[in-house]
Amino acid sequence: MAIREGCHYEFWGLPTNFPLWFQADFPPHLPFGFIFTLPEEVTVIPFADNLTLLGAIQGSFYVQDGPSNTRELIIQAVAALLNAGHPDVNYPIPTSEVRSRFNNTLATLDGTKIAAQVEEFKVWNEELICPLRL
Repeated sequence: MAIREGCHYEFWGLPTNFPLWFQADFPPHLPFGFIFTLPEEVTVIPFADNLTLLGAIQGSFYVQDGPSNTRELIIQAVAALLNAGHPDVNYPIPTSEVRSRFNNTLATLDGTKIAAQVEEFKVWNEELICPLRL
């Protein structure tokens, strides 16, 4: 069995690491709303179609309406997406599963379920070894 890998959201947020985003097929300027879905009950400022993946991972937004842990879920989900998409990272799940878990979990609007998904992404993003270096 191969060793699972993942990189911290702060790693992905460093300008020196932006070239790695393109290798993962998710450029920093890509709108968050093109990848992930926010339920109508959740309002993010700037709105999801104007919030970029880079803005999301750097926390350059706030959640106006929605569960209190939505912000952390967004940040961790973008890191998970980049990890899963990068060809040199052996992430535990593929990008399609990252998107599905984010969308399905947030759609419940259940803070407990969101916290559990945040924790899972966090373990994979922050406690696994990051194989990438520029």
